[in-house]
Amino acid sequence: MTKHFGSKLVNYILIFLFLLSTAVTSTTNDGSELSFTTVIDILSQNAEFSTFLLLIQKTGNVPYLNDISDFTLFAPINSAFTDLQINYIEQLNDKSNTVDVLKEKLNFDIENYLLHNFLLNTNNLDKKNNNIFKYINVFDNLNYSNKFPYLFKKNANEEPAYSINDIKIVDQNLKPNFQNAIIQGITSTINIPLNVTETIEGLKEKNVDKEKSLKSFEYDSMLQFFQQKIDEPKLLNIIENNTLLIPSDKNFLKTFNSIETNYLLDKFQKLSNNSKLNSMIKKNWLSDREMFIKNLVLRGIIGGNNLYSRLKEFKNSHHLTENLNHAKFNLTSNEYGSIININNSSSYKSNILFNNGILHTYNDLDFIGDNVTFNTEKYLHGLNKTEFVEELYLRNLQHLILDENNNNNMTIFIPESNMFGFTKSSILYHFSENAIWLEEEFNESNSFLNTILFNSSFCSSNKKLGSNCQRFKISKSERGYYINERYRILHSKPYQIGNHLIYIISNDLQLPGDFILSINPFYRCSTSLKFLRELDLLEFDTNKKGYSVLLPCFDAWDKFELNFDYINDNITAQELVMKNLIVNDLIYSDSRNETVYNSTNILGEDISISVSNSPKDLNINLNFSSFERSINVEKNMDIFFNQGVIHPIDDIYLPSSIEISVRDLIKLTKTSEFIEYLDKFKEKIPMLINGTSFSLLVPTSASLEFNGIFANYTKLEDFLNLHIINGNSTQNILNCDGEISTSYGVNLLCEKVSPKDYILKIQNDDDNVIRIIKKGCSTSDSNSCVFLVDRPISLSRLNRNKYHLSLPAVAIGLGIVVGVFFILSLLGCIIVIVMGKNNRGPEIYSNVPDVEADVDEPLLGRNDLSNLDSANHGTISNNHNTANVSPPPIHIIPQRHM
Repeated sequence: MTKHFGSKLVNYILIFLFLLSTAVTSTTNDGSELSFTTVIDILSQNAEFSTFLLLIQKTGNVPYLNDISDFTLFAPINSAFTDLQINYIEQLNDKSNTVDVLKEKLNFDIENYLLHNFLLNTNNLDKKNNNIFKYINVFDNLNYSNKFPYLFKKNANEEPAYSINDIKIVDQNLKPNFQNAIIQGITSTINIPLNVTETIEGLKEKNVDKEKSLKSFEYDSMLQFFQQKIDEPKLLNIIENNTLLIPSDKNFLKTFNSIETNYLLDKFQKLSNNSKLNSMIKKNWLSDREMFIKNLVLRGIIGGNNLYSRLKEFKNSHHLTENLNHAKFNLTSNEYGSIININNSSSYKSNILFNNGILHTYNDLDFIGDNVTFNTEKYLHGLNKTEFVEELYLRNLQHLILDENNNNNMTIFIPESNMFGFTKSSILYHFSENAIWLEEEFNESNSFLNTILFNSSFCSSNKKLGSNCQRFKISKSERGYYINERYRILHSKPYQIGNHLIYIISNDLQLPGDFILSINPFYRCSTSLKFLRELDLLEFDTNKKGYSVLLPCFDAWDKFELNFDYINDNITAQELVMKNLIVNDLIYSDSRNETVYNSTNILGEDISISVSNSPKDLNINLNFSSFERSINVEKNMDIFFNQGVIHPIDDIYLPSSIEISVRDLIKLTKTSEFIEYLDKFKEKIPMLINGTSFSLLVPTSASLEFNGIFANYTKLEDFLNLHIINGNSTQNILNCDGEISTSYGVNLLCEKVSPKDYILKIQNDDDNVIRIIKKGCSTSDSNSCVFLVDRPISLSRLNRNKYHLSLPAVAIGLGIVVGVFFILSLLGCIIVIVMGKNNRGPEIYSNVPDVEADVDEPLLGRNDLSNLDSANHGTISNNHNTANVSPPPIHIIPQRHM
C-alpha cells in the first residue's frame, strides 16, 4: 500500500506541474494534439483489446491499473478468448462477486498479466543477439505479487519474433505517455503454469526427429513418479522455488533396471494404495523416493539469462551449485542460457516453467541413482511380491531381506502368484543359505546329474529333524527345472541383488508333509505301505534325529514272488523286514563316500551303516551291519517328509535275522508232496546228501497228479534228478541266460517270452517245454532257489527221444540178425518137414503147431526184452507166458553165428 501511495503522489505532482506549464491539450511541432494516455486509454483505443478491457472493467480492475506504475501489462487480443468466454464476460454483473466467479469460471487473475517493476521493451534487446536461437530472460518475482516467474523468449526465424511463457507477442511495446508502463499484446490468455505432473506430461514430442529417437526423449518414468499422490505434498515442498532436472526414460532405465524402476515408481500400486501396508515398509519406500528426487533438485531458480548473466557478471566459466542431497555440480550455459549444462550433460529441453519452479530435461545424467540403495526387500516389491514381504514382517523374518550389503549368500524361491497363509516354517522353506546358480550346478561337466539336493533355511526349532535343516531337491529335465518334482522354476537365470538370488516358481513351495502324503503314487509303493499300515508304522514318534526309511517300491515285491508270499503270510517276518529298513538318523543319497553312521533301527538294535560310491556313479551302496547284502540306493531319488527322508528302492533286502529255507519255499508252492518225495530219496540223490547248493523245479500239485506222478511212481528218483538244478546253474535260470544243468545229466535252456515270462525246455527238444510261474530263493544261499513250474518235465518223452535217436544203427543190426534167423528157420522147417515125411510120417507132422509156437518167441532173451522195455517205456513187465516146449536143436545154429 505504501508503494502504491507513493506512486500516486508522484503522478499528482507531475500532473500539477504539467498543468502549470501548458494547457490540458498542447500542440506539437506539426500542429497535432498531444493526449495524456494511460494503459486503459491504450486498451480502449485498440479494438483488438476490447474483450480484455471489458474483462478488466467487469472485474473492477480499472482503478487498480490507473494507480500503479513501473509495470508491464500483457494484454490478450480478442482471438485469445473463446465465444463462450466472451458471452460469459458480457453477462457479468459488476455488483456480483466477480473475482471469485472469474477465478472459478475463467481462471482469471489480473496479477497473472502484470510484470511489476520492470518495463519489458523488445527494442532494448542487444542488437548483436538478434540471430541467437533462443534469448531467454527468466525473472524471479518471488519478492513481488506474482505467483510464478515469467519466461521471455526471442523466437528464432519466427513471426511473431517474441513470446512470453510460450505465448506469442503480436503487438509490441505499446506505451502510455501518462504512466510509466508498457503493454505487450499476446495471442492467448495467461494462466497459472501447470503443475509439475501436467508439465511433464506435455513434454512428449509431437513430431519425430529423424536424427533423434522419439522414445529416447519420453518422460513416462518421471511422470509416473509424480503421479503417486501419497507423498505429493512433501514432493511439492521439495521442488518449490527450485530447479528440477528431469531424466528421460532412456536415462532412467540406464540407471535403474526394470525391477528397481518398478519399485521406485510403484508400478503395481502395492505401496502407495495399500492402507494396511506395514508402516515400516511404507516408510522405507517414501524415504527412497525422497532421496531420489533430492538428487534431481537444485536450490533456487537456475536457468536462462539469469545463469548466463551471473556467469558473465562474475567472469566465471561455470557456476558451482548443489542438489538437495548436498552433491556439488558445475553449471555452464550455452546460447545465452538456452542450454544448461550440468557437469558433462547438456539439456535437451530447457527453461520449462511449472507452477512451483523451473525444469530442464536430460538424457544422460549419471548421478540420478546416487544415495538410493537397493536390497532384497526392494527387489521383491519390484517383482510384485509385496504380499510375501508383508508375511516376512508379520513373522518377524524381515532380517532375511534387509541385509543391504548382501554379504551372506541367499537364494529365495517366490511363487508366481501371490499366496497367503504362510507359516514361519513354510516361509523359511523358501530360503536357502546357498547361492544356487542353476546353469552352473547343472553344467556339462555334471551332465550325469539331473537332480541335486540342497538345504533350506528351515533349521532351528525343528525338533523333528533335530539340528538338521529340512532339504529340497532340484531336478533338470527337458521341460526345465523343478523343485521336489512338483514346482517348476520359471527361469534358469535368477534375479541378483548382491549375493542374494531370487527365482520365481510356479506355485507356493510347500513344506514336506506327513510320511504317506509325501510318497509319489507313481512310485508304486502300495505293498510296502500296506505292511507299514498293518504294523502301525505310518506315523513316527519324535526322535529328535529324523528318520531314514528305505522303502521297497517300483513293484519290487512282485519280483520277490515266493519270498513275498512268505513275508506276506508271516507278520513277524514283516515286522523284521520293515523295521530293519527304518533308521533313527538322516542319511541322504548325497552322503560322502566312506561316511559311517552309528545308529539304531526302530527295533532298538544298534547298527552301523557305511556309505560307498564313486563320484560319477548314479547309485550309492548302504552297507548295513544287519543285512548280508549292501542296499543299493539311487542318488537324488530322496523323498523328503516332515520327519526325515525316504529312499525308494527297487529290490527286496532281508535282514540276517530272517531265514527262509528251500523247504519253506516248497511249502509256499502248495506242492507239499514234493517234500515227501525228496525225503524219500534224501540218502540216495547226491545233491541232497552232500549239502551243496541246488535249486528245484517244483511242478504244481495238479500237474503231478495229471501226469501220474505219485509216491509209488517207479521212476520217481529219475524224475527228481531231472527236476534238481545244479547250484552253479541257478543264476542262469534267474538271468535266463546260458545252459542249465540238471542232476539227471540233461541240460535245459531258458527263453524269455516277456520280461516276466520265462520258459524252460530240454536242449534240442522244442516240444518238451515248461513255464516258470514263481520263484524264490533261500536267504542262506542265493544259489538255492525254488521255481514253481506249470507241469513236470516228461521223463518218458525224454527216453523216447533217446531211443529214436539210436534207431538207425539198431535197425540195421536187428535187420541182419532177423534176416539170417528167418532164412535159417525157413530152411530148417523145410528139412524137418521133408525128413518127417520120410521117417515119421503123420505122427511127426502132427507136432508142427508146437514148433510154430516156438518160432513166435522173441529172438532176444526174456531179460534183455525186459530191460529194453524198461529203458524205453519206464515200466517193468515179467508177465509173458511161454509154451512148455523145449526149443528145437535148430535154435543153436543162430546162436553160434551170433
